[in-house]
Amino acid sequence: MFIRFILQVFVFWLSVYLINHLLLRFRTTKRSYVRLLRLFGCHISIFNIGFYTTSFNRIFYQIGRKYPRLWKIWFTIGIFVAFITAICACIVLIFLPLKYVYELQQPIVSMTQNLTNRNIVMENERDKLSIQPIIPGVNVPLEQLGHFFLALVLCTIFHELGHAIAASAEHVHVNGCGYFVFIVYPGAYVDLNQEKIQMITAYRQLRIYCAGVFHNMVLVLIAVIFLLINPFIINDFYIEVGRVYGV
Repeated sequence: MFIRFILQVFVFWLSVYLINHLLLRFRTTKRSYVRLLRLFGCHISIFNIGFYTTSFNRIFYQIGRKYPRLWKIWFTIGIFVAFITAICACIVLIFLPLKYVYELQQPIVSMTQNLTNRNIVMENERDKLSIQPIIPGVNVPLEQLGHFFLALVLCTIFHELGHAIAASAEHVHVNGCGYFVFIVYPGAYVDLNQEKIQMITAYRQLRIYCAGVFHNMVLVLIAVIFLLINPFIINDFYIEVGRVYGV
């Protein structure tokens, strides 16, 4: 199943690259095709397709400048949240591997343990790492890729929206924003005026840089709240019927 998925991804990108190459090569289609690419801010390369636009710049500016004092407090909180998150992440990344190595060095309690139990223990030891790479088709079922990519899209958009609003609130011009897909990974970015960023204080820069992580943490909190209240929300849409105790 995983090999089939890899082949499908490879064939897709090969087709995109060949079509793009042919349209740019022929004189009859090159001019209109280039005009279309510029219209959508699209660029295509090997295993990568992206879009760039300035259409949202005014929206970012209006949102960031509407409540400047509120945004200043909001993104100042984001600095502390990002700092605490970074410390926790470092502790986890240091502690878990050390814990895993320590447990592997413990003496075997019983040499008579059967092969089945040993396999179970090995699987449990592997799962204790808690942090695992996400590989579609290996530890993420291909049937769930739609949900996985939707979550990534929402996270990246919310992340970059935080940077854009924070930059506008700090009077840093947003040149534009873009979205891309690299192989199977979707991502987004905002293009900020680097000269303006270098002119402001380090504390104001932190508000901009930490805004993305802070917004992701807020999104996680919202998701957890919805997960907790979900049973109460859907409860009214279902009717409990009589139980069958035997056939």
